[in-house]
Amino acid sequence: MLWQRNILTFLLVLINVCPLFAADRVERTADRKVIAFPDLIDDVKKTQLVFIGEVHDDRDHHQFQLDVIKGLRDAGARIAIGVEMFSDDWQPSLDRWVEGKIPLMDFVDIYQRNWTIPWPCYDALFLFARNNRIPIIALNPPKEVVQKVFRQGFASLEPNERKLLPEGITCEVDTSYRRFIRSMFADHGTDPERFDRFCEAQLVRNRTMARHLADYVAKNPGVTVVVISGIGHSIRRGVPDEAARMGNYTIRVVMPRLQDESRSSIRTDDSDYFALP
Repeated sequence: MLWQRNILTFLLVLINVCPLFAADRVERTADRKVIAFPDLIDDVKKTQLVFIGEVHDDRDHHQFQLDVIKGLRDAGARIAIGVEMFSDDWQPSLDRWVEGKIPLMDFVDIYQRNWTIPWPCYDALFLFARNNRIPIIALNPPKEVVQKVFRQGFASLEPNERKLLPEGITCEVDTSYRRFIRSMFADHGTDPERFDRFCEAQLVRNRTMARHLADYVAKNPGVTVVVISGIGHSIRRGVPDEAARMGNYTIRVVMPRLQDESRSSIRTDDSDYFALP
């Protein structure tokens, strides 16, 4: 009923005013120096690709991401937002959302078809993008392709399925990448074949995300793309390194506040900045 949708819309918007963690200082990993948040913004505002990692269900991480986006916008940067949460076949829906052509509850339904994390974790980010007409870029390959790679391996993809991936996407998992994935995703089991398929699925996602980012930057010079994705994709050895292989892009990696055990699994050269409590 209409009144129920209106109440739900009000509650979804009300969530945005709830106070959350806000970073006012970050650690620069190059020299371990603690700097103020505005200094972070000043450094990254002319960067082409700014990766900000997250634990998907941590709303503090999403608030930190939004703080960076707002800071860049206030600093005069032209920005776009790349999101892991949507597969690229849903790009037209994201465009229509930003243009204000999709009602809120209809977009929530579209979001839930793409991502399993509850909408309130991301509502403020997507609403801010729409209200300020900030382009959103869908980065993931189609869900059915990723699922098939995970179940049967990259070699199982039929020609028509490979056509759903950006041109030139391949999947050769080397020893170094296996070690990296095992260190980040140790909970995905020890069965060798299953683990190899998981590595392939992650690599296909990383390379697809990097290709979409490279294409967007090429078509939109002068734009800073803020990339919202999980820590395993955002750290230097994930999507950033794949993007760097595709072009000479300026890249910064920023991590949200992490628990000690999570941070200890990330190498110093995996991130340029860490948010501090």
